[in-house]
Parts: sequence; C-alpha cells; structure tokens
Amino acid sequence: MRYAVRDGRTWQVSSIVSGGIRGRFPSLVIDGADRPHVAWLDLDNGSQAGQPTGGTVRYAVLDGGAWQVQDVARLENVLMGFNHARKSTSIALDSDDGPTIAYADQRSVMFARKINDAWVSEPVLEYQEDIYKGLVVLRIGPGNTVGLVTWQAEDSQPGLIRIALRRDPVAAELSSFAVE
Repeated sequence: MRYAVRDGRTWQVSSIVSGGIRGRFPSLVIDGADRPHVAWLDLDNGSQAGQPTGGTVRYAVLDGGAWQVQDVARLENVLMGFNHARKSTSIALDSDDGPTIAYADQRSVMFARKINDAWVSEPVLEYQEDIYKGLVVLRIGPGNTVGLVTWQAEDSQPGLIRIALRRDPVAAELSSFAVE
C-alpha cells in the first residue's frame, strides 16, 4: 500500500506496507500538522474470495518522514466477495488529533481508540451469527461527538442503515454508544 502526495509537478510516493494481502479498505485523514493517518485491513495469507478468513486492522501515521505502523485489532470473521463490505475500516481524528477507528467483520462493528499508547476496542453492534455484510463510516463532530453509520446488506431488501452516537471519545473510560 502506497501513499502519494503531489509536490508541485511531481508525485512523492512512499510505501506504507508491502507483501501479502495488504491495504484492504484503507481510510485516510490528515491532522492539523499535515500528517497523514491511515487505517486498513491486512488479510491473512491464503485468504480466498467467498471463504471466511482472518485479518488484522492496522493504523499508520507518517511522522518525521517514516511510517509508524501499529496493530489495532484482530478479526476472525472476514468474508470477501462482491456482495460484501467494501469499507470495513474508517478513521477519524478527535479535537486533539487523536486517532479513532471503526471496523467490522461478519459478527461485529467495533470502535477503537488509543488509551495510554495502547489500542482499546469496544463493540458498537454484535451479532450471534455471521450476518453483517455492510460498511462503516466514522466521523467526529463538535465537542468530540462520535458519529458512526453502518449499512448492512439485506437479502430481500435495500439494506439496513444504523446510526450510533457517543459524546466523548477522549474520556478516560469507554462509554457505550446509543444505536438507532
């Protein structure tokens, strides 16, 4: 997976990660210091379309000319294919440029943020079966209000849209989302 920036007449390209099945569903934000932050999914080697597989949600920031890459969470129920999620990670920055990431597999939609240099995740939606085949969009608004929109494919209907809200992603303790 590469990151490119237009510098006058030329493109400056840097490699974030390489090898394997890397860089699925990337999401990008730029902070107040013009540093890019990226979240994405790396699938396990040997993954095949149409077969459940595992993967790792990753985060990177370009800091001092080098990409700092971190593992956010492990997923075990990822299903790739044309009828499934095309956006299973989403990143946003809070008012202090702290990264927050939403991500999903077939059984859950999760919200993660860094607390004391460690990624902490909490469930937003959970399912007992492998049924979630949607997308995730994360935004942070005024007062650090977190908005999370999910869309779930339905076999015989246009789909189900859910909105989850939370007031403060930077509070010392995690608080639950109100899901509509």
